[in-house]
Amino acid sequence: MSPGRLIEIPSQEDPVIALNVVRSGQRHIGEELLVLFSPERLQSVPISKPDTALPPDLVQNWEREWPAATLRMDLARDGDAWTSAEKAAGAEKRLLTQADPMPQSIFAASAAPNRPFLLHIPLEVQ
Repeated sequence: MSPGRLIEIPSQEDPVIALNVVRSGQRHIGEELLVLFSPERLQSVPISKPDTALPPDLVQNWEREWPAATLRMDLARDGDAWTSAEKAAGAEKRLLTQADPMPQSIFAASAAPNRPFLLHIPLEVQ
């Protein structure tokens, strides 16, 4: 990863909508994505279909083994939640710079160098 690199979940280039969160009931207020970043391929993860669930004990081991201090910063602003600069960066046409408007949400993680880490991303259901 490099500074200014935007990661979209799902990507604007995805041909199929991979993430669609819909309220399933009155008490359903959100979902949580758990994103794993690793500098190298993890041998403990078998290659399988994209919708294959990971064993819960494997994920719990990762959370214990690769903790990361995370911070979420949200910008309170009116208007579009996705700027033209963010759209271009998401399409890998450019990097974001300090001169660009701030993204709506920024996630930062502090983890051990050259080790995998997990990032919890809460998603509110509209």
